[in-house]
Amino acid sequence: MLSNNYGIPDSPAKSMVDHDLKTEINAIENLSPNSVFETAFKGICAASLIFAQSAVYAQDYTQSAVNADDYTQSPYFKGGKLDSNFNYYDNGDFANNNILWTPVFKGGAGTNISQTGGQDLNYYGGYVRPLVAKPELGELFLGAQQVLQGDRISSEMQGEYRLPSGLGIGGGFVDRSQSKQDAKFASISYKNQWQDIKYQVTTQWQRFDEKDYGGGYIAAYNKEWMLSYGNDGEQWRSTLGYVAPQITEKLRPALEVLYVDNSIGKIGADKTLMVSGSLGFSKGFLSHEARMGRAMGPTGMQFSNPLGYLNTGTDPTFNRRAEAWELGGLFNFRYINSSDASGKPRTETFEANLFPAQFFDIDNLLSSVFIGGGLTNPNGTTPYKSTQAKTDQAGVSGSMGYIKRFGAVDTNVRLQHDFDVDDTQVYVGAQYWL
Repeated sequence: MLSNNYGIPDSPAKSMVDHDLKTEINAIENLSPNSVFETAFKGICAASLIFAQSAVYAQDYTQSAVNADDYTQSPYFKGGKLDSNFNYYDNGDFANNNILWTPVFKGGAGTNISQTGGQDLNYYGGYVRPLVAKPELGELFLGAQQVLQGDRISSEMQGEYRLPSGLGIGGGFVDRSQSKQDAKFASISYKNQWQDIKYQVTTQWQRFDEKDYGGGYIAAYNKEWMLSYGNDGEQWRSTLGYVAPQITEKLRPALEVLYVDNSIGKIGADKTLMVSGSLGFSKGFLSHEARMGRAMGPTGMQFSNPLGYLNTGTDPTFNRRAEAWELGGLFNFRYINSSDASGKPRTETFEANLFPAQFFDIDNLLSSVFIGGGLTNPNGTTPYKSTQAKTDQAGVSGSMGYIKRFGAVDTNVRLQHDFDVDDTQVYVGAQYWL
């Protein structure tokens, strides 16, 4: 999801920062009503540049677990990454996503290009934590996202300030140009630790589609277990996570169960169950810190894994979900069941990947090669990620690829073919660890 020093040099980096700040100031001076969102987003980026100059005062506040060694000692970049991937489909459609993921700024942009007459989709956004260098002042993070598709524009902004004592207050809004499903929310939360158990309790107010709702979330976890539950009036969700102690050098099972039920609200009635697991936990997606973003809902505002309302197939986010083969080593799997209000399945998918050489302690290039397969049961829809299937057409797929680090760079490639649908997908990704 790039410095060896704690301070940012005066030259040439400082001159670049000063230039960027002047650019942002000029943008603010030329503010017009139609550019409020764009200016706010630029302001968030400018804030990250301002506080990056004070990194000498910072400590290591990397909250999001990563899959790599640290290649820099700067606390503003330590454990961060540049992440880029490309997905190509049989019918010519393709998608690209790019992320900058650091302890002070997490943002990115992507595009979905249609070659079959559909409208292209573009999205971008970012979250900044400007007080990371001044922990005695508390914690502040601000975020903004936008999705553009033809004349349709979806925008989201949110922010939260948390006192050093753990008490936090936040809020935000969502504006959709061609939908009544706009939202406003405010929340009060408390985060602390009791012995080895970390916990967060949140109470909130939400106005969604001109209706007011109360609600709240609670999450608690230690090194091994995590449990959460929440209800915001439109949906309730719960997560169960487990990360086993290290058993052998490669064997460390991890599991997550996430359930989201939208049938309690006025908008939508889908129910979704997602189960992800790995025999070779390597932090990242299955870590408790990353899980907090999914556990606390769209109003939860977790910088460790920022997810908001714009996090759907229609309104995607740069903060992509890790693919099944990226979850860890040895053996990975993911099962997704999406159903309607009655409980009837709409789409079921299962995907699994195996790294055969890792079971035999082979540490050369072969240990990075995986093979896998998948099943889809669309039940009234088209199969998951397929571009060629007809409604109700199930499919069985096979896949192979590799994921390998060369120095500070992870590369991964997957080739997947659905034998029933006759659809082939090529995925190429790279991550540069900071």
